[in-house]
Amino acid sequence: MKILVVTHSYGPNGAAALLRWAIGHWCGRYGWEVHAVLGADAMRDWGDDLRALGATPRAEVDVTERFDCGLVNTFFDGHWVEQLATRMPVVWWVHESTGAIHGIQTPPARTIDLFARCDQVLFDSDWQREMFASFLIGLGEGRARALPCGVETPTELPPPPPRGQAGTLRLITLGSVYPRKRQPDLVRAVLAMEARFAIHCDIVGDLGYMQFWSDQERPLIGLEHPRLTWHGVVDASRKAALLAGADVGCFPSADETFGIAPMETGLLGKPVVLANLAVYRSLGWQDGVNCLMYPPGDAAALRAVLQVLADRPSMRQSLGLGARVLALQYPQMLFCERITLQMLRYAKY
Repeated sequence: MKILVVTHSYGPNGAAALLRWAIGHWCGRYGWEVHAVLGADAMRDWGDDLRALGATPRAEVDVTERFDCGLVNTFFDGHWVEQLATRMPVVWWVHESTGAIHGIQTPPARTIDLFARCDQVLFDSDWQREMFASFLIGLGEGRARALPCGVETPTELPPPPPRGQAGTLRLITLGSVYPRKRQPDLVRAVLAMEARFAIHCDIVGDLGYMQFWSDQERPLIGLEHPRLTWHGVVDASRKAALLAGADVGCFPSADETFGIAPMETGLLGKPVVLANLAVYRSLGWQDGVNCLMYPPGDAAALRAVLQVLADRPSMRQSLGLGARVLALQYPQMLFCERITLQMLRYAKY
């Protein structure tokens, strides 16, 4: 099987992480030939990583070359669909949601046509697929599928975290620091709690999006304060250490299509606080059962939820176990085999 992969980013984000998992699976487990197109900057930053996975990084595409299939990763790389569709079967893997839909600048017919040119369109969840339903009217039966993401599951799960102490709370949030993720809501909640609680928040994620923040929010990004640590991008071992040291994972994002980070946190038996998004509920997150939820964008409500967890260590334990049970339903290996099955439909030999 020979696949051409195109995407604008292999960097520290969920869509790129899923793609790297898939590439490593195809090259390592199945021995497929995967060619990944990279610009000059991406080649410098990610070329060696892709080679380590078994892929062949390349600076350009010769569309006359024979490929079994082309994989276009992310909605924002949709221009590649038009370039590849006349040469090979195309799978478009869409990771974006309502924010991308609201940002579409071209006429709806243009987006409908791009989707119709695909042999297969993959989404991260059924909820996300429904968000794009009006653009999929040109696709035939079975050509738009939800492919739930996965979380890397260790061979042996770590023991459940200790009960913790009332009045003490160490938080962690993971994700690129840009407006959709709403990290300032969490910053405001932490600062409002500092007088009463021994609270600290580790904020992990790319800080390179300052230009997208409003004048009101920008002063909170990277704010130097003893209750906050802005880590930027970290490697896997550092991320694991920060997760292990956290009492609670908090994810204030206003728009998601799956949410790998909450699942990663839950897998460790840590309680999770989520903005109350429909996609989370569709995946099995239940307020008071395996997480606590609050209205998106409501920093005061977020503070109230965090205060409950700070005061009730026993609730942290029960929610953490519930989160682990849910996360175990989304193993990485199952995800990798599911996407492999979809790609095998286009094998020529």
